[in-house]
Amino acid sequence: MALTGFTFMVLLALTVLVHFVVPKSWQWIVLLAASAVFYASFGIAQAGYVLITTAVSFLGALALHRLGGAAKLEGADKPRIKRQRRRLLIALAAVQLALLLALKYAGMVFPSAGGWIVPLGVSYFTLAAIGYVIDVYRGKYAPEKNPLRLLLFEICFLHIVQGPFGRYDQMGAQLRAQHSLSYDAIKHGAVRMLWGYMKKTVAADWFGVYVNAAFSQPDQYNGLTMAIAVVFFSLQMFMDFSGYMDIVCGAGQAMGIIVPENFDRPLGARSTAEFWRRWHITLGAWFRDYVFFPVTVSRPALKLAKALRGRGLARLAKLSPALLAMCAVWPLTGLWHGATWNFVLWGSLNGAAIAFSMLAEQRFAAWRDRLRIKPERLWWRALSVARTFALLSLIRVLIITQDVPQAMGVYRALGRWSGIAWGSLASYGPGMRVRHLAFCAIACAITAVVLFVESRASREELLSRFDRWPLLLKYAAAIVMIYLVVLFGASGQSVSETFLYANF
Repeated sequence: MALTGFTFMVLLALTVLVHFVVPKSWQWIVLLAASAVFYASFGIAQAGYVLITTAVSFLGALALHRLGGAAKLEGADKPRIKRQRRRLLIALAAVQLALLLALKYAGMVFPSAGGWIVPLGVSYFTLAAIGYVIDVYRGKYAPEKNPLRLLLFEICFLHIVQGPFGRYDQMGAQLRAQHSLSYDAIKHGAVRMLWGYMKKTVAADWFGVYVNAAFSQPDQYNGLTMAIAVVFFSLQMFMDFSGYMDIVCGAGQAMGIIVPENFDRPLGARSTAEFWRRWHITLGAWFRDYVFFPVTVSRPALKLAKALRGRGLARLAKLSPALLAMCAVWPLTGLWHGATWNFVLWGSLNGAAIAFSMLAEQRFAAWRDRLRIKPERLWWRALSVARTFALLSLIRVLIITQDVPQAMGVYRALGRWSGIAWGSLASYGPGMRVRHLAFCAIACAITAVVLFVESRASREELLSRFDRWPLLLKYAAAIVMIYLVVLFGASGQSVSETFLYANF
């Protein structure tokens, strides 16, 4: 059941209707039933994996909580109980990770391995489950006593496809809460969903048509075509993923559920580190809380910092825990995105770019001072944004190609700029019809409009401003967006039923 399909629209409409008809104490049951139908539509056999994950998390968290309570009793052997809790946590995480590794990564290490059913959202519900038991272990909140409520958190259709990563004390509370019917919430949710469908159908899918054509045979095309394809892929990633977020956030808003945001204008980032603070925010927060911070305060990190400080390398000693943590976080981030060595290399290069910026920050600042460059000048900000976009676009080639040799073929093609007939459309399009190139041009225009609109204010403020428009203008804008979605969707060349991040 694709989020862009008519079946999902019917399911969502029925869910919203029933959600506000039944007693409020039953609303979470309606969400669970709708999520079960949605998940089962991708295959009943997949349900077994998520049920195992939920059962392990549910029982393990209860056991961790009981041991924590036992440690507070008078006369308790606290060191022994502490060791038991730590071992249990490691065992729970190991079981979850073993399941994920077997399902998703066995073929990466053993090419002959295959035949596994990879369940929908396995990368998301596995990390969410691990985060849940770690939070209970840390005493952040008490474990859930109802396994069906925890199951709803795992498979809720508002985040199972490709996130966001909700924390149980936040997203779980939203799913358990009792919500009242609000006309404004339904209206705003519908508008945001329509905005997301326009991003997906009008822009992302048509960028994908160009990108797929160019990357299928990079040796046949010139550097101009491949450069456009590389830029289009970055724009496709943004419009596809942020469009998905608009759809699920809008669907949640219609029911009074606040889904965590995943984007904060990432294409305006001036550095790689800033980009990753703005892109897939919830995934970054997960790795920060459960991998990055634990590594920075680990014994090896502290020993390394002490050793460097003893050698007089004070600045490097200060940065070394973070640098060591990035050596763990970024290859894992790449591996989470995809089960190929290309993704590991992609993640490592992102981490290397951030590490280089950290190490060279003082030198860059001194260089700017000597040249009397003010970082807040418009031309410098624009240059920084363009540099960051170009660097990340080049690194992103690794995640659309199957292996390093294919990626190198794309990089070689980017260097072929001789003999281009600048006045010929054939120099701009990878064997595409003129009509299709026109659709891609419209996709560029829509993307420019989206970036401009979203740069003006927060989403809440944008919806508030939309409310203040004259009624006729609001209906006209909605009709134009619906027309574009239907027109581009009916073209037959776009409308990918899946979202890019659903493959990660």
